[in-house]
Amino acid sequence: MRRIYAFTVAFLLASAMMAVAGNVVTIRGEVPRYEGTGYLLLIKDGVMDFDTISVQADGTFEHQTLVEAPTNAKLYLEYLNDDRGLVSLYLMPGKPLRVSVSGNRGKIRLFESDVPQYVLTAKFKGATKRECDYLNTPKYFACYATDKNGQRTTYRQFLGQVKDRQALLYSKLKGTSQAFRDTHTQEIDDLLPSLRFRYDWVMESGGLDAWEDDDFKAYVNGIDVNRNITADHEGKKTQDEIFSKVMYDIDRLYDKNDPLTLRFLTYLRDHINNKHNQEVLADEIMTSAMTSGGGDRLRESWQIYSRLSGRSESFKKNERLYATLSQLGPGTEAADFEMQDTEGRTVRFWDVIKRGKITYIDFWATWCGPCCAEIPFVAKLVEKYKDNPNIKFVSLSIDKNRENWKKFLAKQEDKWEQYLIEEDLQRQFFNTFAINGIPRFMVFDNQGNIININEVRPSAKDIEKILNGYIQKYEVQRFE
Repeated sequence: MRRIYAFTVAFLLASAMMAVAGNVVTIRGEVPRYEGTGYLLLIKDGVMDFDTISVQADGTFEHQTLVEAPTNAKLYLEYLNDDRGLVSLYLMPGKPLRVSVSGNRGKIRLFESDVPQYVLTAKFKGATKRECDYLNTPKYFACYATDKNGQRTTYRQFLGQVKDRQALLYSKLKGTSQAFRDTHTQEIDDLLPSLRFRYDWVMESGGLDAWEDDDFKAYVNGIDVNRNITADHEGKKTQDEIFSKVMYDIDRLYDKNDPLTLRFLTYLRDHINNKHNQEVLADEIMTSAMTSGGGDRLRESWQIYSRLSGRSESFKKNERLYATLSQLGPGTEAADFEMQDTEGRTVRFWDVIKRGKITYIDFWATWCGPCCAEIPFVAKLVEKYKDNPNIKFVSLSIDKNRENWKKFLAKQEDKWEQYLIEEDLQRQFFNTFAINGIPRFMVFDNQGNIININEVRPSAKDIEKILNGYIQKYEVQRFE
């Protein structure tokens, strides 16, 4: 009996090991012209953690990861200076994949400044090569307000470019697995409806007005905002289209100095009669506002919102956030908590913000691409206000790996205060300030009270105007 039992256990263990082995994906590759110490992060969809992959001195790497079903993943190259990039992968259980990654330093245009950017490209070999190629083909394209001859891009021409992009993506799907095609065909089908309003942004970036194009005007005016938003896929497209029309209309109908959320909700109240549509769209805009700090004049927005919604699950979640955010308005004393400086010493948050200066705080992490894109703009503000005794700038990281954070800072040579919130305190901090994502920027007055827990980014066009207004206001208050 014991022999039978032992055999059964051994058989089950062997079977389990074979099953696990069959789900292992080996990723091998190289980074040509690799320039030194760095590493790769493998981030799989639906997985909260990530794998760290070492890159050898010659640029080669090899890593095994467990994949139980076909999975999208991201390969994130992190140099310890600010060179980084992202490659999309498609992993299938037991199917090896070879990746050759190359990158170049370049620049991207962000608002009115050029930001250094490390752009990755990749070549693939293996069973999922075609799927990987598709995922790394940009869905969007560069469209300009005028052509080389200075002729205005018409709405019809713009839509033609979108259709050309769709044709390219359809061609990239050929030869991929049936399940992959089923997933992404709908994505390509939806590209045209999702980009119809992008024409307005294109024209605005070129200093032109999309409303002057009769075809675009006819399209916008033809959208029925009372067309019922259903719960299926077509209903989601209807919702997105109406949402975009509302966003477009409020810029023409209301004072742009008023908060966007307030203008949006006012439009729903005054221009949409379908009660169901009112609720769905109100939930959407308010959820967006709540997850990014609530915004200005939150109480006014909430009063309108609570009349438009009130029954949905989204409303209940927003109501809980509102209860928190309503306690974080301007003039409220900031909560205190512990953090660490670059030497590992414990520092109190109050000790940083209660020093008689306005404090602009950047909440970030080294692994957050959008966060790192803002660092050059923080540096410009630090330089701009270095001789002003009324304001200072602080960066507060939520990195889990202290050493990576310190190495990153050593490369950056940032000339302003840097602190780290340790992992076991991060959840408390997020809940206290209703933070759901980074980067996030906050401003505190010269007494440590909240001015704004969701301030504009350092890259915003009007950031200096906003900060100068705070400096003037609180400098006056100091001497009153």
